[in-house]
This record gives sequence, structure tokens and C-alpha cells, in this order.
Amino acid sequence: MNKQKVDWMDIEELAANVCGIESEDSSEIENALYEKYEVSSEQFEKIVTDLFHKLDFCVSFLSFEAFVGFGDKGLWLLKKEVNQQFIAGLIAWATEGEEFKKDTKGFSRIITKKGKPEFEITIKRASPETEQSK
Repeated sequence: MNKQKVDWMDIEELAANVCGIESEDSSEIENALYEKYEVSSEQFEKIVTDLFHKLDFCVSFLSFEAFVGFGDKGLWLLKKEVNQQFIAGLIAWATEGEEFKKDTKGFSRIITKKGKPEFEITIKRASPETEQSK
């Protein structure tokens, strides 16, 4: 299995954040980790790396709800619903941060695979006549 390497600088930034400090000094971060969690930076790195490789996103085929959490071999260990965050993220990605104006025809993005178009995602405002589906 090809596991993505977790960058130490990202882990150190996460450590500072969860410890509630705004320092970039490694020794300050190390001290904060020990004060809050009684772990070294090496132990914290191992924990974060192991959890990172269990991190997953999935849409339920039964409820069509989006979830993010930790899983193993297709089974959730811990998850939370993220429908609203996912939709907001998708809109931000599709609009490339542009304001979604009422008079716009919408936004469209092409997803490619190996340099060839694979999917087109279009987001537009619903017309007043559109009925809500469940």
C-alpha cells in the first residue's frame, strides 16, 4: 500500500495549534506537547501519522450523507457528518473563490485524469420552479 508521507513541518504546526500556542520554535512546541499531553514530539508524530493514514471521506450509499473520520478496511472507527462543509467546500472549489452572484449562469469545472477530461461539475442556482427531492 502506498501511504502518503506526513511532513514534519505540518505535524509541528498541528502540535502548536492543538497546544494553543503560536510559536514556530521547536523546543517551545516540544514543551507544550509534554505539558498538555505528556508526550514527546516524536511520539506525537507517530500518533498523528498513524491517524492520518486512517483518515477517510465517504458518501453513504444508503443515506447519501457525507462523512469524514477514521476507518480501517472499509469500516468506520469514528466519523462525523460533513454534508454542509462538503457542499460549501465543493462550491468554493467550483467557483474558485468567486462570489456566487444571483444573475450568474453558474460555474463549471472539468476534472481530468491523465490529462484527459473525466468529469464536468456544474453548479448553478436552482430555478424557482425546481422541486426539492428527498
